[in-house]
Amino acid sequence: GKGDITLSFNKPGFSDGNTILQIINSSGQLVKTINTGNKNRVQFRIDVPGVYIARMINGKETIQKRFVVIK
Repeated sequence: GKGDITLSFNKPGFSDGNTILQIINSSGQLVKTINTGNKNRVQFRIDVPGVYIARMINGKETIQKRFVVIK
């Protein structure tokens, strides 16, 4: 449905159970925090259109990617 997002990642060290996914809006507000467990694919929902940053943190490394949610 609208706003359903699937994020896949295959970087070593980011599917070992210690990874946190943070979703940050364009105002810099944290809108979601998801513990990814040992999966390399995460599904979540964002209902408000806009530009967001997906920040993945595994304790050693941080990766950020920008994505856009449209109506």
